[in-house]
Amino acid sequence: IASFSHELRTPLNSNLGFLVQSLASPLICAEAKEKFIRPALISGRLLSFIVSDILDYSLILAHGLMLEVRGQDLRQNVEACVDLIKPKLSQKGLNIKVNYSDDIPVTFYTDFKRLSQILINLLNNAIQFTIKGEIEVNLTMTEERNLMITVKDTGIGMDLESQRKLQSSLDQEELNERINENSVGIGLGLFISNKLAKLLNPQTKRGLSFSAIKNQGSIFCFEIK
Repeated sequence: IASFSHELRTPLNSNLGFLVQSLASPLICAEAKEKFIRPALISGRLLSFIVSDILDYSLILAHGLMLEVRGQDLRQNVEACVDLIKPKLSQKGLNIKVNYSDDIPVTFYTDFKRLSQILINLLNNAIQFTIKGEIEVNLTMTEERNLMITVKDTGIGMDLESQRKLQSSLDQEELNERINENSVGIGLGLFISNKLAKLLNPQTKRGLSFSAIKNQGSIFCFEIK
């Protein structure tokens, strides 16, 4: 799969570029932009994250995934992720809150593409299993000055047996279980996010951690060095 990533990404990126240009074009009316072009752009960007998950899965199995660390505006990147999933939130009537601790730096150094993949996957997971209420994203700094990102929802939660199965699935080297619309499990998104979280935290190689209460909600978090 990794060998033909160029063939997958090039047409997708070309279409996204066309939609971005269309949004800026004075030849297209504002109503058409908001009704057709902007939703298509959001869907296209979400699709690009799915494509990245599939390609990264093959790279992880081949031990060929490399990080690209650079300094960027942390809040700007987080807000961009939230903007992508707002249409899904609106469809289900859910609210979202994003909280930053006072010591969060403006510029943070990490692989923001991978950070965004993890956050998008956790947000999509929270939306999928939340019928009503809200999703809360918290960003704090640990005593070791690592970034901790937490995604909390008011969804269906998990009982202890489901949590045990989920942890067992996250510990796998390869994905062999699937998630469906009506049960808690692990899909490609969570599996990839767990692997990426370990790469972004090379000292401890700690992936996703979680806690949940059945019918009350779940909390997923990850730490970045």
